[in-house]
Amino acid sequence: MHNNYYFLRSLSAALQQRVQDSVVSECFSQNKDELIIRFETHRNPFFLKASLLPQFSCLSFPDNFQRTKKNSADLFQALIGSRVRTIRQFNNERSFQILFNNDLGLLFKLHGNRANLILFEENKIAELFKKNIVADTVIAIDNLDREIDWSYENFTAHHQKPSDVYFTFGKLVWEYVAARGYDQLALSARWDLIQDVRRQLETNNPMIIRFGGTPHLSLLPLGTIEKNFLDPVAAVTEFYHTFSRDVAFEQEKHALTTTLKARIQGGRSYLAKPG
Repeated sequence: MHNNYYFLRSLSAALQQRVQDSVVSECFSQNKDELIIRFETHRNPFFLKASLLPQFSCLSFPDNFQRTKKNSADLFQALIGSRVRTIRQFNNERSFQILFNNDLGLLFKLHGNRANLILFEENKIAELFKKNIVADTVIAIDNLDREIDWSYENFTAHHQKPSDVYFTFGKLVWEYVAARGYDQLALSARWDLIQDVRRQLETNNPMIIRFGGTPHLSLLPLGTIEKNFLDPVAAVTEFYHTFSRDVAFEQEKHALTTTLKARIQGGRSYLAKPG
């Protein structure tokens, strides 16, 4: 849910407080599918790290970031010296845009394995972070806002498959809905559950949960709650580190298990040889 619309809405509002009136001093990449932006604020520098790997895309906000001298490339150089004017969160859309005082706007399109960063100048595409996502070359910035019909009449027409209507909920939310027996409820109780879920998504603070053996950033109490947060910036940053540690551990575990299995099989083969 770290790229869910409801979380991004709270995150973009928190970022507005952090970076409004700040100036971009650095924008670079030193790892594949990763971008670092440094904002100079009235106090300390503020760092935004966009990790857009196909298997895991996530924003995080380290307290500090030391740029390496090697394997580092400047990107989006038009942003250097630009002052942040505001942040625009698109309605019912997993995207927001940082708008600058010189008609530039950096779009954060956080669509899972199709996540991308797109620089606009006077609402026209100027540069893409991931140039291989062809569909992003024709994005019309003013067409990103989306509408949802929240009326009871629309719900009753689609209550058997509500995901067709409430497309902002996402997989984890539907897991929560299913766990509360949505399919077994009467129509009025289904409506009440959907309204309660919507209320929680709009008001709950973020939390890191463990569900299905995997850490998730969530706005709903599902699985085991590991930590609660008041600040969405801190929440997504800790989630990024938690998820990354889990992936690294599983990769190391898999490598060691594979090696041990190979050695055991080799020993068995040796013992099975005649004489």
